[in-house]
Amino acid sequence: MFKSISSLDRTVESAAIEVDPSRDQVLFRLRCKFGVTKTFKLHVLESESLAVNVDPSRSGRHRFSCSARTLGEAANNFLTSQEEVTMSARARVFRLRNYVDQLEEEQRAAVHTVLSMQPGGFETYSIEAEEEEEAEAGSDLTYCLKELRAMISFADAFNLSLTASFDEGGRFGYSSTEKNTSDNITFFFPL
Repeated sequence: MFKSISSLDRTVESAAIEVDPSRDQVLFRLRCKFGVTKTFKLHVLESESLAVNVDPSRSGRHRFSCSARTLGEAANNFLTSQEEVTMSARARVFRLRNYVDQLEEEQRAAVHTVLSMQPGGFETYSIEAEEEEEAEAGSDLTYCLKELRAMISFADAFNLSLTASFDEGGRFGYSSTEKNTSDNITFFFPL
């Protein structure tokens, strides 16, 4: 339904999303050109609300923010068959590389992709290092590439920025889409 945002942009004049809790379904109504209306019904299998007791404003000493388009262009450098990517955030450089299990014998045959970005390419970039010798201090985040692309596509469709805030492994981090402080969507993930 939302696979090609560019074709939707040309054919859809308006869209409405309705949630019907009594029927456990979400209704998408797309009003297209020439009076055509497309209706999609998605049934909700689980309607349990989840709550996370993490304060995003206090979470993470490392933080970066960039436009969804910038991160999307970086993610497009990876093969579609790639399952995971690792973001290595350091004080002086940000690297996005494909995750290859070090124990696999086939790793020599695997395509290794590494994309480096300078902090100046981000809207905000703050990776704390204790001292000058710890310029390589930071953290690595490993994302499922399919989920990362979905998050990027969602943010890009609404022209939002993506923000990630995190510490080190074993603690919660979060990614969010932000346009202003009153409207944002937060995605939590364990590190």
